[in-house]
Amino acid sequence: MLRSLVGSEMCIRDSVQVVARLRPFLPNETQDRCVRAEGENIGLLQQGGNEEHMFAFDRCYSEQSEQEAIYTNELAPLVSKVSEGFNATLFCYGVTGSGKTYTMSGLIDRAIAQCLALPGYAVRVSYFQILNERLQDLLSDSGEQELQVREKDGRLVIPGATDTSIDSLAMFEAVLERASSNRTTAHTNSNEASSRSHAVLKIQVESPTVTGTLNLIDLAGSEDNRVTGNSGARLVESANINRSLFNLGKVIDALNSKSSHVPYRESKLTRVLQDSLGGQAHTVMIVNLPPGVPFYHHVLNTCLLYTSDAADEEDSVDIWGPRLTQKKKHHKRQVVKS
Repeated sequence: MLRSLVGSEMCIRDSVQVVARLRPFLPNETQDRCVRAEGENIGLLQQGGNEEHMFAFDRCYSEQSEQEAIYTNELAPLVSKVSEGFNATLFCYGVTGSGKTYTMSGLIDRAIAQCLALPGYAVRVSYFQILNERLQDLLSDSGEQELQVREKDGRLVIPGATDTSIDSLAMFEAVLERASSNRTTAHTNSNEASSRSHAVLKIQVESPTVTGTLNLIDLAGSEDNRVTGNSGARLVESANINRSLFNLGKVIDALNSKSSHVPYRESKLTRVLQDSLGGQAHTVMIVNLPPGVPFYHHVLNTCLLYTSDAADEEDSVDIWGPRLTQKKKHHKRQVVKS
């Protein structure tokens, strides 16, 4: 089942695909592993013990996975849906330093290229960050000005937002460079240049008869301030990041339980994405995981967001070297059937 980081229980629909990607060790990290990928499962070795927790996702990608494979399997089908007039959203989720931005960087250019290759479609892009619950235009010279989300003729609009038409990858690269330079980052103990905001890239494709929107969301990392060493402004940002991620879970839960009230307005992120979450929209969440022991609790909490308890079983696993006999505890996503 989907669980919040503060313990309330939620569920996630079959239509929201949740996949895991394990990043490799970084050059400055001690290669003391506690996470591995096996098929569609993530294995997490309990600290100081011999119990391995297995977490089942829709799909898993090991640290040897290529960006092209992730794009082909996860994002290319969403672009196809957008060209049919649906809205779609792909999130990159994980703790600070888990590889979210790296994963997203391998997907964006490929998505733009696929959109530009659609015959008879015009492509427009806008780029925002959500910093401390303020929506800001990353393509504007006055980027710190807060934008508002409005409804007009049954559609969400963002008055004053920069909306740029592109017809080549070169044009988009100029847009991306401008947006990246305007996004807010800062040093924490977990990441030299930690993203302090959610980045929201909206790609609209339009033909004479069809309009669809693809949202690519590089989420700011969920943070444990005991690890990151945040204080002052960083602490405020961290609180807003974690609150926003929690509210995203609440919205998904309300949609899946067919609640009469969906709390889109409790978070600027879900308000911006209101027409692309639920209904006929398509959503993929890529959960990014680091492999090392220092991230054990982060990985456990992240995996528990999308899994439920299952029976224990004894198994022999040689991946852990001398720790040969592991007691495996399996976890599976609990899906609410619509």
